[in-house]
Amino acid sequence: MSEEHADVLVRQLNCAIVSCLNQPSNSTTDFMSFDQEFLSRANSLPINIYDKWSPGLLHSGFEHHAQESSSRNALEYLSKDGEVTSWTFKKLNQAANQVAHYLISRGLKRDDAVPLCLEKSPIFYICVLGVLKAGSAFTPIDPSLPEQRKRFMIEELGANLVLATKATSRDLKIPKGVELVDIAGEDLSSLPDSNPVIRDLKENCLAYRIYTSGSTGKPKAVSLEIGSAVHTLHASKSVIPWGENSRLLQFAATTFDMCYYDCFMAWTYGFTLCSADKGRLLGDLEGTIKRMGATMLDLTPSVASTLHVENLPEVELLYCIGESMPQDLVNDWDGRCANSYGPTGN
Repeated sequence: MSEEHADVLVRQLNCAIVSCLNQPSNSTTDFMSFDQEFLSRANSLPINIYDKWSPGLLHSGFEHHAQESSSRNALEYLSKDGEVTSWTFKKLNQAANQVAHYLISRGLKRDDAVPLCLEKSPIFYICVLGVLKAGSAFTPIDPSLPEQRKRFMIEELGANLVLATKATSRDLKIPKGVELVDIAGEDLSSLPDSNPVIRDLKENCLAYRIYTSGSTGKPKAVSLEIGSAVHTLHASKSVIPWGENSRLLQFAATTFDMCYYDCFMAWTYGFTLCSADKGRLLGDLEGTIKRMGATMLDLTPSVASTLHVENLPEVELLYCIGESMPQDLVNDWDGRCANSYGPTGN
């Protein structure tokens, strides 16, 4: 421990003793008598989550840009075979709207659980948006999980239907009474591509439920309200050096909450989310970053440490998640890194 740190601890202890002597009847958690220099403050200024758009839903910013910046790319995806497909805000919004209208036509209601047993792909991102637009809450399910684990999640969620593809549903055994929908194979062309309006969809409704790894027993679903996710995005606004030409590489797995922080950071502020096939992300991350022209990265420190920073001069920001950031990484990315945390825990 440094001498400076030790001095602060001694002075804090002194404040605590003086407080106990002067106000012995006060709660032990009452720190009002402490000097301000010894107190931590979070969000000292209120954050307005109703920025340029209303009513401040997780997809509100996305819809705003679909109208105002319709020709700008919202999503670019690098497939296994090396082909890059691009989706403008307008095109992605229309596709998501058709999924939303499909779910509404199937009787899905506000806060209903919709499991997404999908690989990372354009249809996955479309379904995330579609579920939110329908007023429901999505739950990503890794298709590679054991069948018993997937069945347990679907049963516990009380879902009426599961969105999948032909590939991810091949061996999926779902509970009785639950419908398995090959969303990629559904013909949605006759459905409206306009924004659906869901009455009483507010910030205290659910955005998603994400399951823990279950390493200590059965996995547990963590639910997040829309307002909490929106608040996290807006709290990050002054930290992330984004611009209209920013390009954020979405590396995190679909079952990790940072996946959605990345999605809605890009879509709320109107820049491009870059994504790629899992094999390309894990097999050639540096090459994928260059191919996609990414200017921002969201990685765990252990993954970031595999990169050669001198080969990535176009990357303006690396923000790290999930692990403590080693000093060597901070030094390597001097002036271009930030330590972040997950939106579900914020």
